[in-house]
Amino acid sequence: MTAYSDNTISPLDAPVTSFPSYLRYWAKVRPDHLAYAFLRQGELYESLTFRQLDSQVCRVAGFIQECCLSGDRVLILLSPGLDYITSFLACLYAGRVAVTGYAPSVEKNAARLRSILADAAPTIVLHAFEDREKINKLLVDAGSEARAVCVEDAKGLHEYSWFPPQIRSDTLAFLQYTSGSTSQPKGVMVSHGNLIHNSRSIYRLFNHNFHSRVVSWLPPYHDMGLIGGILQPLFGGFSSYLMSPTDFLQRPFRWLQAISTYRGTSSGGPNFAYQYCVDKVKPEQMEGVDLSSWEVAFNGAENISNNTLRLFSEKFRTYGFRSDSIFPCYGLAEATLLVTGAAAGSGFVSGAYDPEALKSNIATPSEKPNARVLVSSGRSLPDQYLRIVSPDTQCLCGEREAGEIWVSGPSIAQGYWRRPEDTKVMFHARPLGNDDRHYFRTGDVGYLDGEELFVVGRIKDLIILKGANYHPADIEHVLLARHLGGGMSGVAAFSLLVGDEEKLAVAHELNGKTSAAGFLPQIVEDMRDCIAAEFRISPHAIFLVKNGSLPRTSSGKIRRQQCRIELGDWLKTIADPSDDQKLSAGGLGQHVLTTSIVGKPLNYFKTASIA
Repeated sequence: MTAYSDNTISPLDAPVTSFPSYLRYWAKVRPDHLAYAFLRQGELYESLTFRQLDSQVCRVAGFIQECCLSGDRVLILLSPGLDYITSFLACLYAGRVAVTGYAPSVEKNAARLRSILADAAPTIVLHAFEDREKINKLLVDAGSEARAVCVEDAKGLHEYSWFPPQIRSDTLAFLQYTSGSTSQPKGVMVSHGNLIHNSRSIYRLFNHNFHSRVVSWLPPYHDMGLIGGILQPLFGGFSSYLMSPTDFLQRPFRWLQAISTYRGTSSGGPNFAYQYCVDKVKPEQMEGVDLSSWEVAFNGAENISNNTLRLFSEKFRTYGFRSDSIFPCYGLAEATLLVTGAAAGSGFVSGAYDPEALKSNIATPSEKPNARVLVSSGRSLPDQYLRIVSPDTQCLCGEREAGEIWVSGPSIAQGYWRRPEDTKVMFHARPLGNDDRHYFRTGDVGYLDGEELFVVGRIKDLIILKGANYHPADIEHVLLARHLGGGMSGVAAFSLLVGDEEKLAVAHELNGKTSAAGFLPQIVEDMRDCIAAEFRISPHAIFLVKNGSLPRTSSGKIRRQQCRIELGDWLKTIADPSDDQKLSAGGLGQHVLTTSIVGKPLNYFKTASIA
């Protein structure tokens, strides 16, 4: 039996079987140890010890038990902060099903929340006092009968109104709605057993211990922020320092500063976060910052760029960052969170492959100057089965042969809420052969080189041109690496059907400094030259759009399929206008600064006004 230095038992050996019992355990054996701290604009705003957290959670849980029955859904519509954590854990304490959401802000977020309300049919909605009018309007607009409850009111109850429910491994803990990058969001049914198994796996793989400290700016309503930033510290009995995604996006140095100030050992995010720091953090902002405590810099949730990892390591080495702390990983909500990861402290593995062979789904190692350098997302969890399967034949793929990633194991969720057919197709798949396990079809394309998993894209996003396969992330990374148009902007590569043939299209966001009309023709020309040089193809259409206008999921991923739909429909519905005809467009079309179509002059379609 493993013990910590103060004789506290390791969470791997603790006599508990659910997250409520983990919190109760730490509240008993480590009552005054910091559980969570929340930062605002880089400064400590509020904090809770394990004892204080347990007391607050009991109060809210008692209120929830009085409001609804076992198995009822409770939708959490709160901004990032300690109330979010308290509310989520209270649902688990109460034996009710938490539904992770977020406070409504703009109309596009409200549309997603209305969809979640209709699908999850919650009994109550927990929200902050200042959002009560927005929440009531949202419920009316959605036709929901859910009861709106201020979490501040729920915390005022006496904690002993709560009673511990019966929780089993297969008891449904919460619904994690998918990001909806290629389809409408679906509620992933995560059980208490899923949570415990994935948390144990993360704890082992990250080499977490009694002295670990998490620093996280990730949204609490998504799997990486919730499981990695909030529940993993609770599982391990150590501290977590949290901040809002907005504070990071406004001032990315705050993330690095928080790691330095609070001696964070585990922190990370999607690849864009590292590139964002490379592009935006200035040397004068790093004065006094020390990143030497950072042991696990995890990178996941989107394609990982070798160039980004190299640039980040080089830029922040002066401040104590070690390249061997980089921890590429792969995961998704349907697997609770983690599926594969590197060995903590070993750095990352990359491989150089023949770009022509990759077009045929074969990863052939190459030493040629034009070889594509890809980063491994690590190895599968020990008690999990990972297979690469041809999505067409259902046969297992050979080594270095790209196919769909299938996963089976105790972390795989129970299915999609109220979607039995989708659950059957996606969670109960079986490859041809003697393997009788049920696998989850991730929809992601990847291949195995030895035991290393390389993730190359999404099946639905795959661009097929004259029989050759192109993954949009490769094209996007090349354009972003060249900083075409200046600064870090969003890029989406997707296909358009022109006649009976698929054609490449690219939409590129421009920041305010480069959106002047005189720059646009040069940017278009540079993009065509860049894509031709790297991939030997030419885009049929290039759209330069206003900064921040590309459709994104609630986790920040660009929705390529939505770009394809909106811009494709826009091109089909607009006639050939004269130069003086003003464009009347909706959706993404109204944000187009200029459009370049092969065989047509720049601005073939009248553009929106350039601001």
